[in-house]
Amino acid sequence: MGGAEQLVLKIAAHARARGDVRAVVVCPAHSELARRSRAAGVELRTLAMPHFAGPAAPLVPLAVARLARLLRGAGPDAVPVGASAWCQALLAACAPLLPGRPILHLLAEQLTAERASARAVLARVGLPVALGANAAATYVRALGRGDVARFNNVLSDAELAAAALAPRRRRGGAAAREGGPPAIGVLARFIADKGLVELVDELAAAPRAWSVARLAGDAQDGAYVDAVRARIAARGLEGRVELVGRVEDVGAFLDDVDAIVVPSTGSEGQPTVILEALARGCGAVVRRPIFSADYAGLPVVAYDGEQDLGAALAGLPDEPAAPAALKARFGGDQALAALLAAAEAAGALRRVRR
Repeated sequence: MGGAEQLVLKIAAHARARGDVRAVVVCPAHSELARRSRAAGVELRTLAMPHFAGPAAPLVPLAVARLARLLRGAGPDAVPVGASAWCQALLAACAPLLPGRPILHLLAEQLTAERASARAVLARVGLPVALGANAAATYVRALGRGDVARFNNVLSDAELAAAALAPRRRRGGAAAREGGPPAIGVLARFIADKGLVELVDELAAAPRAWSVARLAGDAQDGAYVDAVRARIAARGLEGRVELVGRVEDVGAFLDDVDAIVVPSTGSEGQPTVILEALARGCGAVVRRPIFSADYAGLPVVAYDGEQDLGAALAGLPDEPAAPAALKARFGGDQALAALLAAAEAAGALRRVRR
């Protein structure tokens, strides 16, 4: 259940609440996405999706045939949206069986652009729809096509309702409540491209710019967790940098810090944690490659490394993001509008190509 699956569920739930767009999630029956879709009352169709590189590879042609049959049965106005690289490959294989049907490929990160097989699919079949300005620019360059659509990540209706009630930035530790440096939080999986080891070095270079740092997230890579712990010890930051493990209540975690730091060194599109922080009245400091014009006018500040993390923390605006601005920029309506417009464009493109 990664960011792309969470995004799909938020869009589908918003469409269900709105009532004028029918959204159906298609995924394997025993997946976490299926479980959460059922819990949210989202319309669901289950389908096995074997991968060509796994032991079930001989079943891929059958899966393609079943997917094509399901989509044909959905009616001529149904628009399939592939939300992962493998789903996009399956849809591309279905395309000859779906004449005239527009196909959208939702691209929530930038790594897919590095794979030649994915580029071949995305350049020839359907219309890519990227999450945020950075990902859109990456796919324009990688695919050599200027019609890449885009939209912003989504805050759920519940998150937007909570944002309307959130106070101005809450203060985490006693030092922050007394006007001292901020308590900062990090929400990320413990894997190398999240930049947590680098962040410990950056925090050590600016010890007066923060009071406490709470690093939360799944210990997906045990060796990387050990590396983070070792770096904390080597920098003498025990007691100031805390590893708090998996967080179930994200809102409560955010309410106990003053700002979120996103130190990712990878190629994410628009990390959800930035929006979650803004919705709880926090600001966000993000590594430069993550920053984009998508955050203009919001309390989001970019930093480059050890030399300026402290200045970025000090430069965070005190004024929190306005709930109305968050809804307009990151609500479900903008996502649905972008997908519907992309479907229109993809349909026109397919007619021209035929």
